[in-house]
Formats: sequence, structure tokens, C-alpha cells
Amino acid sequence: MNLRRLDLNLLVTLHAVLRHRSVTRAAGELGMTQSGVSGELRHLRRVFGDQLLVRVGREWKLTPLAEQLTEPVSDIMRRIEETVSHHATFDPRTSVREFSLVVSDYAMLVLVQPLVRRLGAEAPSVTLHLHPLTADLAEVLDVGGADLVMAPSGVVEGRPCRWGVGRPALLAVPDQELARQGVHRRVQMTVESFALVPYMLEGTRLVAVVHERVGRRMQECARIKLIAPPFPIDPLLETMYWNPTADDDPAHRRLRELLAEVAAQV
Repeated sequence: MNLRRLDLNLLVTLHAVLRHRSVTRAAGELGMTQSGVSGELRHLRRVFGDQLLVRVGREWKLTPLAEQLTEPVSDIMRRIEETVSHHATFDPRTSVREFSLVVSDYAMLVLVQPLVRRLGAEAPSVTLHLHPLTADLAEVLDVGGADLVMAPSGVVEGRPCRWGVGRPALLAVPDQELARQGVHRRVQMTVESFALVPYMLEGTRLVAVVHERVGRRMQECARIKLIAPPFPIDPLLETMYWNPTADDDPAHRRLRELLAEVAAQV
């Protein structure tokens, strides 16, 4: 079958004719004239090479092919309606949306847990998939590998973003600042996660500069001592980024709002 001969309007008419088994009643449902439905039925008969609806005595009956088409056409129409209305409305109580978030370990420790609690109360069937930061975050957003990226400000360019999702207590300690304090740094070990640092310090003489909230959380689990730095350190501004195609998606927009609300509370 050449699908170009079958447009969505014909599917709507076919759906109504199959359900009502009557051109007249189908026309009434569709708000069309009876002759208009009859004309589209003639087109459908040519497309399928079948009469679809035939008169038997004083009644109209579906042909065997039409009977076979009834259920799949109903399913197709339901799926089309769901697809078209998918972004038009969002009911958090019944939504089963899944979101992929690429997040920094700081955001995962500080923001994700309260976010999950809020989602559990507002949107209990929504699922979050969490992933660590990757090298090319812009590409991850562009190819649909993530719905949201939560990372330090400035690491993703040219994408919609919202600043101020959490404010860690520090960014980095320049070596020259350490030198002014009479401290000469020697790097003995590096790790790719702030969350691992407290466990790496336990039982050693090593010192690390970490987010204050991370340190306080990990102090409960690791035997470490927290000491305020002897000089000010610029704050690190966490930011959420997303693909511009998600700007008007109500479910995505609500997720961004929830993240902002959680960050404000934190």
C-alpha cells in the first residue's frame, strides 16, 4: 500500500465508520455531511481494495477485512491522540515520564535526595535516571542522552540554563594563595569525585578542599575533621542546562521548577 494515499483525516473517518457501522452516524460524530463521509469512504475503499461497509438487507455490515481493521485502527487513533496531547498537558499524579539527569556528585549528594522526596509526593510514577558528568555535556543534551545537566556554571555553552541551583562553599584554591599562607602543596592523590574525598582522607595526613555541605555529610560516615580555610574562597555556582526543544514541555518545565525550589530550600 502507498501510505501517501492515506492521510490522518481518512483514518479519523475510517475509525468512526468502523465503530458506528453507519455513514450517517459517523457523519454526525465527525460534524461532516453524509456525502462528505461517503466520499472519504470511497477513497478508503480504493486504498484498501475492499468495500469495508456493505448493505446486507436493511442493515450495514462490516466486511471481514473491516472487522480485522477495527481493533488496530482504534489502537492507532488512541496512540495518535496520546502523542499529540503528550506535551499539551501534564498530570503529575498519573504521569509515567522518565527523565535522565547528568549531575555532578555535589548535586547528587545535596539536591537529588530532596528532589526524589518531592517527586514521590507530587509525581509518584515519574522515574529519574542519574548519570555522572561526561566530557561533552552539550553533545549529551543535543543527542537526547540527558533531559537535564546539573553542573558548574559555564561548562555548557549555548543552551538554556538556570543559575543558582545550590551554592557550594568553594571552587578551587590557587597555588599562589596557598603560597601567601606559607603552604606549599604537594599532590599525592587525585580522584574524580568530591564524594570520595573524605573516605580517601581517613587515616592519613592528607588535606583536601571540599564543599562544606559534602564535608558535613561525610563527617557522619568518615572519621575526618573539618577546618575552615584561613582565606576566602569564591563560591561555585551550580547550574542546570537543558535542550531548547524542552522549553515548552510542561513535564520538563515542572521538573526544572522542582529543582529550583529544592535548591532554594537547601
